[in-house]
Amino acid sequence: MFSLCELLRMQKPLNLEPVPGLLRAYGTEVPQAGINGFAIGCLFQLEDDEGEVYINRGTLESCDFQILASDGGGGGGAVFPRK
Repeated sequence: MFSLCELLRMQKPLNLEPVPGLLRAYGTEVPQAGINGFAIGCLFQLEDDEGEVYINRGTLESCDFQILASDGGGGGGAVFPRK
């Protein structure tokens, strides 16, 4: 029997250990700096009309969410359209 990775011709993950902390979250307000529980690199999406996305540049023990920069240079962040 083939594994899913083999069928999709993907490389198997090198580390199967669970990552501590959240990797993705959403809400109506960006978490305040210093809150724990968000993994480094965690993505946070605002639940509003803009849908801006932030990334945790802090640590698991002390988050620091920064808006993801857009390619356009207009100062806006990354936005995921709503369906």
